[in-house]
Amino acid sequence: MSTETPLHVQTAAALGWTDLRIEQDRWWGVEPYGGLRMTVPCYDSSWCSSGPLSERFKIGVYWDHGTWVASCVTDDGRDQYAAGDRPTEAVSRMVVHLHKKGLLKL
Repeated sequence: MSTETPLHVQTAAALGWTDLRIEQDRWWGVEPYGGLRMTVPCYDSSWCSSGPLSERFKIGVYWDHGTWVASCVTDDGRDQYAAGDRPTEAVSRMVVHLHKKGLLKL
């Protein structure tokens, strides 16, 4: 089994989920809004999960040269980009990227 944390779990962590761990082949965590322990949404593969993130953080998605690209403009006017094989993956990568840069406004 890979030791790398899956993208949907990295996205959850960026959004403030805590106590993230794998149990019986599923990732679980405590979501930041109501403190409920639940399975981590498939942010990187389900538009039902990543679509609201796109809207909330004003992330656009477009097709460019064989890959999906997520883009947004930070408060200081700088363009940010992240790519993925699917639109949902690109949005998840953008959320993680913004979090790592300290630019994700929760």
